[in-house]
Amino acid sequence: MVKIHGGNMSAQLTKIDSSLVSAISKTMESMTFEEVQVVSTPPGMDTVLKNKVWAVLPIISPIEGKISMELPFDYGRILTDEVCGGTEEEPSEDAIKDVVGEILNTMAGRFLDDLLDSEKSFELGLPESGRADLPVSDDAVAVVHVEISGHVIRTKLVGEGFTVFSKELEKELTI
Repeated sequence: MVKIHGGNMSAQLTKIDSSLVSAISKTMESMTFEEVQVVSTPPGMDTVLKNKVWAVLPIISPIEGKISMELPFDYGRILTDEVCGGTEEEPSEDAIKDVVGEILNTMAGRFLDDLLDSEKSFELGLPESGRADLPVSDDAVAVVHVEISGHVIRTKLVGEGFTVFSKELEKELTI
């Protein structure tokens, strides 16, 4: 289930949400070869993400905003091992943060490509990653939770640019 902030589910919010879900699914299924299920906000989500790793990526143009991804640190370790080919060494924290940032970068590209119908070019900033509090406001345009093999990932889309974008498209649909 996609959580919509703001009560009114316009056609464009539906487009934003469906593009985000599609990007998450395509990215994670191609990396983990496992089924991705969109879930409602799991009970105790903050407890699940207490020991988390996150990444935030600025979206510079044509819509200004940020996309973020949070997941349990242990799942970040599993993903890093899968992406790096299953070495016998335990991945470092920096390696895990780098992989999570790269996953988010791929996801953001797919999201914008789908959202903009491949008609416009876009520009992304560099991902930032960490383990403490996520430096993204709670005023999200969209929040999506997915589950992969029992691990939950939360993805947020924030930014006035996406709010303005959705309102402009809503006007176009009502004219």
